[in-house]
Amino acid sequence: RQTEQGGLTGTIPPDFSQLNELLVLNLASNNLTEFPPDLGNLLKLKRLDLSSNSLSQSIPTELGNLAVLNELDLSNNLLSDSIPSELGNLAGALEVLDLTNNKLSEMIPSSFGNYVGKVTSIYLNGNVNLSDPTPLLLCFHPGFDLLNDTTMCPPERNSLKVFYDSAKGQDWTNVSSWLEPHSDHCSWHGVTCDSSNKTVIGLNLTNNGLSGTISKNISGLTSLKVLDLSDNDIKGLV
Repeated sequence: RQTEQGGLTGTIPPDFSQLNELLVLNLASNNLTEFPPDLGNLLKLKRLDLSSNSLSQSIPTELGNLAVLNELDLSNNLLSDSIPSELGNLAGALEVLDLTNNKLSEMIPSSFGNYVGKVTSIYLNGNVNLSDPTPLLLCFHPGFDLLNDTTMCPPERNSLKVFYDSAKGQDWTNVSSWLEPHSDHCSWHGVTCDSSNKTVIGLNLTNNGLSGTISKNISGLTSLKVLDLSDNDIKGLV
């Protein structure tokens, strides 16, 4: 069954949640001001489109219960507050997550790293109050629309992450702050940044258990002045 869009205004009645066989709910381009109640009970829902309404509250955390949802479109509303971490629970089936053009704020939840390796397209553009940086893993997800935003996904942080993987960072002696989802790469152990523009100017990981190879992505550290990888078992050319 499918509920089509139309000239709806205001709110949806409470008994709406009893439609537990509903597969598609399309209420786009109306003037709804609140989410339909108890959406988390519609466990068979595969597509939920509430785009282009006047929804102005927080995104309900219960949407994370919709385990078979393929598409969630809440774009072009007035949604505020943070993105609930529960939306990361949808990584198994979700193919499209569209939250563009709202008033969402704070950090993108680290649970969005669950989408890496999935086919999900994630659209967050037009939420100017989102805090940077994006969870690190999400910056390596090709379906993420802010992938090339250098504020949300700092290129030097990406380069250091690739360097870490190539040099078997999981075996390092000191990995303080490295790869923490929202950490500033300038706070990572051994990394020194220019305080004026936060570019990496030093990388000192001497005697830190590095092995593997030196990734060519280190060339992305274009302002690097000091590189000390001595007393390690790393191979390759700089």
